[in-house]
Amino acid sequence: MQNEDIVDQIKKFIDSEVDGLGFAILYGSRALNSQIHKPDSDIDFKIFLISEASDELRSHVARFAKRINLVNSSRPSQVSGDVPYEIKTLINKSTMEKALNLQAFYQDNGELHIPYINFTKDFLCSEECQMRTILCSLTIPNIFISGNYEMFSKARTKAFERIKKLICSVYKVKADDYEEIIKLMIEAPDGRTYKNYLGYRNIEEVRSHLISFISRKDNGT
Repeated sequence: MQNEDIVDQIKKFIDSEVDGLGFAILYGSRALNSQIHKPDSDIDFKIFLISEASDELRSHVARFAKRINLVNSSRPSQVSGDVPYEIKTLINKSTMEKALNLQAFYQDNGELHIPYINFTKDFLCSEECQMRTILCSLTIPNIFISGNYEMFSKARTKAFERIKKLICSVYKVKADDYEEIIKLMIEAPDGRTYKNYLGYRNIEEVRSHLISFISRKDNGT
């Protein structure tokens, strides 16, 4: 199924079934135009709310997410034991605000750092992990699905601003050294990359997307 059809399916569901919508995006390999995207790729989307989600809404959205993945992907993430759809698909306003305030990266002493990923079920289901994936989903190539586009645009701009602040603070990089910032977003000095780090693939499509936003004057630290 083509991305346009998938986006349309998700939009129809959200517009009719989700109250308190801020905006929703498609991200991950399905939002890429490169060869990484395959017809059987997982369908990753996030619904950002302007309130807090009820358990009933979480279950309802999770059932839809599982259904659309089972129908359109030969290897849906839920089947492979990934983070439950209830957690990764629906984002509370409070968690979104914490993510944009870099709360997943502050140490007790108030300094920023980038912790190692702990691939345990507890961590993957934690709010800390959610906050990290929120920032990544907003700053990698994505497709707007539904909701308030201005709200989405402002959240994306702020997410880039915060990621830039994180990199500049942790690695002592100058704010106008864009190439070094992008390099350090994709790979840590200790060799961590992609899912073991901040979630950015080392491919031209992603690099070009990152530099186009990081170099904007409205994304200062």
